[in-house]
Amino acid sequence: MSSSRRDNIAVRGDKRIKRQFENRNTKDDRKPFDRGARQPRPIDHTPSQNIRENERLNLLITTPEEIDSEGFSGLAGVDDVLHNIRNNFIIPLLLREKGEIIDVQKHMMLYGPPGTGKTELAKAMAKDMDFVFYNADLSAIRDLSGKRSTSEGVHAIFKHARNQKRPAIIFIDEADQVISSRFIQKQNIMDRPAKDALLTEMEGLSSQADNVHVVIATNYPDKIDGAFVSRAQHIAIARPDLFARKQIFANQFKKQSIDSFADDWDMGEVANLTDGYTGREIREIVRKIKLRHFDDLPLTLDQDTLNIELSRLKKHKVDMGLFLEVLDTVQARYDPEIEISIDNFNNQIN
Repeated sequence: MSSSRRDNIAVRGDKRIKRQFENRNTKDDRKPFDRGARQPRPIDHTPSQNIRENERLNLLITTPEEIDSEGFSGLAGVDDVLHNIRNNFIIPLLLREKGEIIDVQKHMMLYGPPGTGKTELAKAMAKDMDFVFYNADLSAIRDLSGKRSTSEGVHAIFKHARNQKRPAIIFIDEADQVISSRFIQKQNIMDRPAKDALLTEMEGLSSQADNVHVVIATNYPDKIDGAFVSRAQHIAIARPDLFARKQIFANQFKKQSIDSFADDWDMGEVANLTDGYTGREIREIVRKIKLRHFDDLPLTLDQDTLNIELSRLKKHKVDMGLFLEVLDTVQARYDPEIEISIDNFNNQIN
């Protein structure tokens, strides 16, 4: 065979190999809906994936010992709400533990304006009842679900809660983002599986042997899906009235170690001037009153100086002038949309 013929055969062989290599590299570039195209593999729950999921779930849990709450004793201005919770949740639970045949409310909806203490109340319930507390808002559900459907995150939370040695409260803040009505949820199709999964899990909690309870909080109660509303105990947490505001101020002054007041101090007038304020806004007023004591101190403070000023603070008399100065810097906030939503819901259930 001549050398020129051998060269031609070699060239043809090289081209054939090149074509095979190019075809192999472009094989999976076909459109996903073409016949024979490679389909994505289903998610495999490998041990490493389960470990990561458990790690994320553990971030949602707070044990009763770790809950940042004093329990019901640390709350002020919500006596009617606590009475409602005691009668509809705590007493039935205690009676059931004594062997009495009585249903325990599994689902609770706390609703009211921002800053009225819905989250604090849920934590106080878990603290006093020795329940594990799951903080499971929409962002936590999305994070737990990863690239899967948001329903997977919901089911994982409930499964984890059922496996706890102690009863659990699954708390969902801003629940209108998760279980809104069907009409509203059309605006957020990606999160609809989370709502469907939550309603399915709630249906499964009908067994009284299941020690998992769902507590949701919302500023927009009329947006919550009727399937949840019909199953839940509704508890309104309104802006504190005059008597409740006095209680909240007294409670906050005590917590801030402020117990000395000038002769012109009038707690009744203080409560009158804060009509419409929430508990959060009252806490901010008391916090600023305390910090005003340090206004004239140098920017750099050592611990000894700070300790001296703290001891002086206990003797410093808070007067109405200081209160009025601080009050000008803290305004009561109203959101008309929230107020309308609460009114609409109250009219519906009444």
